[in-house]
Amino acid sequence: MADPHDALARFRAVADAAVEQGRRAVGEARESGAAFDREARRLTQRPHDQDHGRAEADLRAAAKDFRARAGLPVPDAPGARPADAASEFAGPDDEDFSQLRILRKL
Repeated sequence: MADPHDALARFRAVADAAVEQGRRAVGEARESGAAFDREARRLTQRPHDQDHGRAEADLRAAAKDFRARAGLPVPDAPGARPADAASEFAGPDDEDFSQLRILRKL
């Protein structure tokens, strides 16, 4: 039979190692959380206008390229829709295009 003191010493060594591993994990989590907080603070403090404008311009260019490659009409003005794009499918009683007809009358 094994010595009870030896078994207790092994148990203590395993428990101490687990506690130390837990402490390291907590320290790493705190460092990671602090780094995340710093990055979030940095991102919220920078000016949004220049990034937003650049992203919007990139998005518009990508949309224009996609529409051109797909053979779809490409509007000249941002957000504009060519007047004839929907009218070729609209019938005189087609309710789906009634808003388009109302806007044309304005």
